[in-house]
Amino acid sequence: MHGDTLSTLLGSFFVKRNRGNLVLLEAGHPVPGIFKHFPESVIRYIVAKISNKLIVNGESQINQLKKWNVKGSILQISTNTIYDSFIGVELNQNHNKNKVTVAIHRTENINNKIKLKLLVNFLVQISEQFDINWYLHIPTRNKLKSYNLLDELTDGNVKTLDLIQYDEFINELFSSEFVVTDGAGIVEECQLIGVPTLVWRDEHLDQEHLFEIGKNLVLSNYQTKDMNDFLENYNSLRSEKIYIHKSSPSKEIYEYFIN
Repeated sequence: MHGDTLSTLLGSFFVKRNRGNLVLLEAGHPVPGIFKHFPESVIRYIVAKISNKLIVNGESQINQLKKWNVKGSILQISTNTIYDSFIGVELNQNHNKNKVTVAIHRTENINNKIKLKLLVNFLVQISEQFDINWYLHIPTRNKLKSYNLLDELTDGNVKTLDLIQYDEFINELFSSEFVVTDGAGIVEECQLIGVPTLVWRDEHLDQEHLFEIGKNLVLSNYQTKDMNDFLENYNSLRSEKIYIHKSSPSKEIYEYFIN
C-alpha cells in the first residue's frame, strides 16, 4: 500500500482481512499532531501500526515509526520509489511561457470551502495572463461542483480537465511556466524538474528536505501576500533539472523480498 487516503485505509483492511502481508511504502512521514491534517495523519498512523513491512527512505521516517511503536519490520531504501517512475519519462524540451498546471486533491483543501474559493479566485485573477489547466481528481471535481465553483472557473477561462497518463502529466509540469499543487508526490517531481511551484499549503511535511535542495518550491500559506510575491518572483525560482543517480529503490525492495 501507499499514500494516506481513504483508499489506502480500505485497501489495508482488505489485505489484513484476507490474512495477507501488508507492505507500506513511504511509511512514517512525520505528522504535526495526529488530528491536524485529518484524516490523512490518522490514516498514516493506523496503516503503519497494522503493517507487516514498512518501507522508508529517511531517518525522520524511522524516528516517527519508533515513536509510534510499530510492530512491523522496517526497511530503509536509498530514495523514494517515485524516482524510478520519474527517471523513465522522456522530457519534451518545449516550454510554454503562458501555461500554468494545477493539481489539488488533499482533503484539507477540497473539504474547506474557504481555501478552495481562495484558490479559484487566484486562478481566475491570473487567467487573463496565463492559460490554466487544472487536472481534476474526481473528489476535487465533486467538491467544486457542490460549492458552485465549477461555473466560476469556466467563466474565468480556467480549463478543468480529467487526469492524464503519468508521462504526459510530467511533461505538462515540465513545460509549464509554473505549477500550483498540494500533492506531496507532485511537489517532489516538480523539485526534480526545477519548475517554479506554488505549494497550496501552509506547511509541508518535508521529510526529504525538498525545500532546502531546490529553490523552486514556495508555500502559499493561504495568504494573498505570499501568492502575489510568488507571481512577482517565480521567474527567478526556476532551477536546473536534478537527477540523483542512485540505485533503483524499487530494485532494492525487490531484492529484499526475494532474499
